[in-house]
Amino acid sequence: MKCKFDFITAAMLLVCSLQAAEAGRRACIEANATCTEWVDLGHGGSRSLVYRTYALTERNDSIKRALVMVHGANRDADNYFRTALAAAFLGNALEDTIVIAPRLASNDGRGCKDTLAPKETSWNCASWRSGGPALSDDKVTSFDFMDDVLRGLAKKNIFPNLRMIVIAGHSAGGQYVTRYEMGNRVNDTLGVPIQYVVSNPSSYAYPDATRPNAEDTRSAPFRDGRNCTTYDHWPYGLEGRSGYTESMSDEE
Repeated sequence: MKCKFDFITAAMLLVCSLQAAEAGRRACIEANATCTEWVDLGHGGSRSLVYRTYALTERNDSIKRALVMVHGANRDADNYFRTALAAAFLGNALEDTIVIAPRLASNDGRGCKDTLAPKETSWNCASWRSGGPALSDDKVTSFDFMDDVLRGLAKKNIFPNLRMIVIAGHSAGGQYVTRYEMGNRVNDTLGVPIQYVVSNPSSYAYPDATRPNAEDTRSAPFRDGRNCTTYDHWPYGLEGRSGYTESMSDEE
């Protein structure tokens, strides 16, 4: 049944893409190199890959919203791109929505062994979920990557009619999105509203030292703080922040 659904969805996406092409747009719906683009980070010494339905540097008056889908622990941005494409199609939104799936690749020689392209940023196998610095370039963090993607989307000379950006993440991607929402530097200055959709993260960053009570719905001071001294440290709390959030105040 799954194969049947995948075939039907792919056929529908192809028809939709052909219709878009006839209207003067070129929607890219293949989860391969033809639908990828590099995003330069920092001063251009590093770069990371995104899958996208439309070019990030070509003017597109049709785009009204953007969906940025962050992958899980397996860093399989291609699969998440497919899922986001299907969601956009089922919502009848493929023609006026740019779908983006960033790839936070990692090759630390241990747990993560992604094959990297020349100059492709290698992120920390775990701390990419919380704005950690890159292994290959400690001057950029995984949240800087998202900042750069969003700033590109907000350019009026490229997407003049963009009205909304949705950033969604599942599992490890959900961890990324909830922490990015708490502390990013562009939310209030971008000029385009952002919605954050967090799905199934295994952990959160809490804004204070209280934690949900297992007995009821109230929050209370953590009972076992002496045996878990880092429970309120980043990325689970606001103490000892590092990477992107290191220089930010609690108020920010």
